[in-house]
Amino acid sequence: MPVDNEPPCTPAITVSSQCDSLYNTVRWTFEDPLCLDDVAGYKLYYKQTTEEDLALLTTIDDRDVRKYVHSLPDYVAGCYAISTFDLIGNESPLSTMICVDSCNFYEIPNVFTPNGDDFNDWLLAKTSALVEKVEFRLFNRAGVLVFSTQEPRLNWDGTYKGKVVPTGVYYYDCEVFERRISGLEQFHLSGFIHIYSEKGAGPGIIEGKK
Repeated sequence: MPVDNEPPCTPAITVSSQCDSLYNTVRWTFEDPLCLDDVAGYKLYYKQTTEEDLALLTTIDDRDVRKYVHSLPDYVAGCYAISTFDLIGNESPLSTMICVDSCNFYEIPNVFTPNGDDFNDWLLAKTSALVEKVEFRLFNRAGVLVFSTQEPRLNWDGTYKGKVVPTGVYYYDCEVFERRISGLEQFHLSGFIHIYSEKGAGPGIIEGKK
């Protein structure tokens, strides 16, 4: 009896990301529907960065399944490829690898009111688990460095040498180090923060985005 050593067809895949919910949806299709006749299931492979090797993520023993939702703990970056296998165990070549990157998210407020009213009294950046560190520096109009930190959230109470800084416009310079599909990447932010330190002062928070 002849032995079947012929692997089944390889499907094509697409990947879509949901950054807010931290999951990727992988879908696959066949150009020729007749290819399904020899398919018993699928093997889905994944790697988190381009520097890693693909590893088996899951095996699907149902040829009629055409979608897989991959939930992730921190960020959605990664690369995917898929193969098919038949009942004998022949496995097809891997599909073309598809990669998706993380969604950038880092925001520094442009208004800050350290005036003791328990509202907006701390300078806090909006960040995500992707940001490993920052190099943030804040200067007054005279060019004096009044605050610096590597903490992504910033967490500044508005003081310099033990006293709250005076009302004014301050300039910041910030390097952000963020995990991406290619590894740790750096991008630059700069801008102005309006600081209101008198009691009852301040127009509220207006967010500045990357």
